[in-house]
Amino acid sequence: MKNNRLYYCFYCIIVFYSLSISFANAQEAVSPNGKFATVKGIKIYYEDTGKGLPLILIHGWTQTASAWKPFIPELSKSYRVITIDIPGHGRSDGMDTTEVYSFKRATGYIFDVLDQLHIDSANVIGISAGAFITLYMATMKPQFTKSIILIGGQTYFSIKERNIITAMAPRMESPDFLKNMIASHGKQKGSLISR
Repeated sequence: MKNNRLYYCFYCIIVFYSLSISFANAQEAVSPNGKFATVKGIKIYYEDTGKGLPLILIHGWTQTASAWKPFIPELSKSYRVITIDIPGHGRSDGMDTTEVYSFKRATGYIFDVLDQLHIDSANVIGISAGAFITLYMATMKPQFTKSIILIGGQTYFSIKERNIITAMAPRMESPDFLKNMIASHGKQKGSLISR
């Protein structure tokens, strides 16, 4: 029964993300079940809902943990659902001020948060940049991941995909996009994310 619910929610996630690619909301407040963990001197925001086997949900680039909000009520009936604002996004502090984002380094911060929560294994779902982090989780600590679901994550971008990403650059450089990123993540993080 739990697996059917997980597959159903996975299907809903695909449909939801297909219909709404961008979640550039106004700066979000800490939710009632939101907390911060201090890792290597920075604060990482997470939400912890439900009971049972842990299910870690990792959002995509330019998003926050709130992107998973529509799915939490159903998933938390069977799982302990942990959503995290990845470092440098939303309510989490940035890892550093360099212009190159290290998904491997971000994964280390996420593992440190999960260690503080005494979670030693979990199912993990990641979308886009969150899928990159999920891949790192599965390779850095294979014993941690019971199962993974990757949505739009890969280890290599073909020339066709690189051309599509390049074509998106003008949209990401638009004043409205930058304004939304700053509203969601704050001025410093929003400016870095939009590059």
